[in-house]
Amino acid sequence: MQLRLLVLAAIPAVVSLCADDPARARLTPVPIGSVGIDDEFWAPKIKIWREVTLGDCFAKFERDGALSNFDKIRDGAGGEHGGPPWYDGLIYEMIRACADFLAARPDPALEARIDGYIVRIAAAAAKDPDGYLNTYTQLKEPTHR
Repeated sequence: MQLRLLVLAAIPAVVSLCADDPARARLTPVPIGSVGIDDEFWAPKIKIWREVTLGDCFAKFERDGALSNFDKIRDGAGGEHGGPPWYDGLIYEMIRACADFLAARPDPALEARIDGYIVRIAAAAAKDPDGYLNTYTQLKEPTHR
């Protein structure tokens, strides 16, 4: 308990030291394309994520209807919502993660796949005059927004 209090008491002093020297407090972002990871721990994991995990996740989203939800909205077809209510957010997060992988190393096949998903999502958003897009709400509770 005393150690925790000591650590908490030291935080303002450390913050003050950094604030007193603007050069120390300033961080310089490094472009992801300039970062290389070549070690025995992370490099193999990143390789698996790039070569297996990304494709596997999108295949599951396609299988479970997460991506076809956007098509149903685009086409005005209605129908059942594939997957849980939060699937849209998972798709967006996967696209964002892929953007990081693409920034680190170009991959034309992955980029084309992502572009295809983005076109489908944008077409669904274009169906609403305000650009509103929430596939679960639009398919399951169209009057609730």
